[in-house]
Amino acid sequence: MRHALLAVAALLACSRDQLAPEKVYGIRSALPAWPERFLQGGPASGTLERRDGRGGSVALSWDADERGGAVTEAEALAAAGLGAGTSASPGEVSTHRAFLVSSESAKVLVWRCDKTRRLLRLVTSPGVDPVPLSPGLGCHAVGDKPVNGEVPVADTALLGPRWRFARRQPASASWLREDAVLTLFAGQRAAGPRDFDAAQKLAPGWAAAAGLRAALVEGAAFTEGPRRHRAVRVRGRARLDGRPVRFTLDFWRCIARGRSHAALVFAEEATERAEGQWTAQDQALAAVRCHG
Repeated sequence: MRHALLAVAALLACSRDQLAPEKVYGIRSALPAWPERFLQGGPASGTLERRDGRGGSVALSWDADERGGAVTEAEALAAAGLGAGTSASPGEVSTHRAFLVSSESAKVLVWRCDKTRRLLRLVTSPGVDPVPLSPGLGCHAVGDKPVNGEVPVADTALLGPRWRFARRQPASASWLREDAVLTLFAGQRAAGPRDFDAAQKLAPGWAAAAGLRAALVEGAAFTEGPRRHRAVRVRGRARLDGRPVRFTLDFWRCIARGRSHAALVFAEEATERAEGQWTAQDQALAAVRCHG
């Protein structure tokens, strides 16, 4: 009963607080005008947080995201990072489809802006409802362009001479050889998948961001990712310009940078593969460098 009363009191206090409209890096917000304000990061990745000094907090975070389209429930659950015992309900923020992810520890409103190619999260402490704050949120304006995220690099010595740099997108970079493509995606503060089920649900969205279509997941397993980070590896099949391909996708958390990463390599289905390799070029993922 005491916890319930405290939650109600916090919610009422939030509703009475004045809001502080402001604009940072092209993102509009109207968070409670609490005395403690913190801003870190830049246009591609950052956080704006306000605290009331009594344990209440509201934080607006954003990350460059190469994936297109509206955020899915699986993506929202992964980005919220609240773990088990969560629920998600659909909504809308700034004309974009959103999901409100709730648990006993926090509430997180998650959506993706297709104009600036950013994944955004509004995180509130227990007792503070983010939904009444959503009308004051705006993630894009007329003429806005996708932001440039911080993308990992590829060690060319490990890739080998047959690979060459192909192109740089706002939140990804691709390397190419005759029969394969390696795509590295910008890191995100938001959490990555916690288990095989979550990773397999997220895989089609990342495959689409790498240019593939009709992705079908074949399985997932733990592996040693870049810089010896523990990674979840997802294997699957897809199509590129009507041709069948195989893809291998790694998810990992870079402790040094505090970022979650994804990297994907695909090759033609008919290409000969070494024993233990899902694609003909799985080893290219070992050349990814997220720090150092």
